[in-house]
Amino acid sequence: MSGTMSLSEITRVVLSEFVSYPEEFKIEETTGNSSVIIGISSPQKEDISQIIGKNGQTITSLKKILERIAHKRQVRCTVYVVD
Repeated sequence: MSGTMSLSEITRVVLSEFVSYPEEFKIEETTGNSSVIIGISSPQKEDISQIIGKNGQTITSLKKILERIAHKRQVRCTVYVVD
């Protein structure tokens, strides 16, 4: 792979496999000096439920993956879901 995917691109690839309407959910990435904030939203309530998962397990797992990648890149990563 010639380039490195951004954290928002990684998020999109992973979540596209979980949601029913992958073309409708949005990911906003805000980048600072040493931090990245990723906001996830969707007009489809069904997709929000899939993103969060049972007892928050899906979003928690996604956060752990992104935090580990961010740590390797020497930045902090925060992920939130907009309802």
